Amino acid sequence: MKRAPMKPSGLSESLHRRLNSYALAASAAGVGLLVLTQPTEAKIIYSHDNVKIGPNTTYGLEINHDVVTVFSFSNVFSEAFKPESDWAFAELAVTAGAANGVLTRAARPARLNKNARIGPKGKFGTGKGWMYRYYYANGYTRNDGTRNSGSWINGSDGYLGLKFFIHGKAHYGWARLSVSKGEQGQITATLIGHAYETIANRAIIAGKTKGADVVTVQPASLGHLAHGASAISAWRSTGGNQ
Repeated sequence: MKRAPMKPSGLSESLHRRLNSYALAASAAGVGLLVLTQPTEAKIIYSHDNVKIGPNTTYGLEINHDVVTVFSFSNVFSEAFKPESDWAFAELAVTAGAANGVLTRAARPARLNKNARIGPKGKFGTGKGWMYRYYYANGYTRNDGTRNSGSWINGSDGYLGLKFFIHGKAHYGWARLSVSKGEQGQITATLIGHAYETIANRAIIAGKTKGADVVTVQPASLGHLAHGASAISAWRSTGGNQ
């Protein structure tokens, strides 16, 4: 004789059905439940600088404000005027300290446009790289003339792509600069601002200071889970997939 299926003693039919629905919901959510326990907060830190870097001056950029100079800008200028000849030379350069780097093109610090992507796939040069050189000579025959070279010539306004390390992990950022040249050849650079991404190895967009880069994860309630697979959609609408 077959025995009737046994039911847990002490549980009402309604409670039994509710427990089953919770179990089914947890199974339907599957991997989605793992996401709930692993919130990720991506955040861009932006600083407005407005720092002028004039002739024969240097400026150290402490990109994450930890009093460690990660990048250094140098601006040199020299000239000589004689009755029979004269010349002038100016150079704007950036130096990446330690293992840090500056995004390069043609072996020189690149001038990026707004919305350029700066990340792990870029080519970053270490050490010193000159951004703009100006040379003028008169009375030296073969070397006479005026020369402007580099990606950051007179009138440039753009972004440097930066790579630096926090606790041994690579982070990416940008620095916006405006460059101009005086009548005698002196270069003046203005560091307008800089930003970096707090998540290691995550790319940043040049010029981006805020926006949909912040992800807020809210835990799903037990009531949401009781609705099975539909709980995932409900969770997403409250911030799980912004």
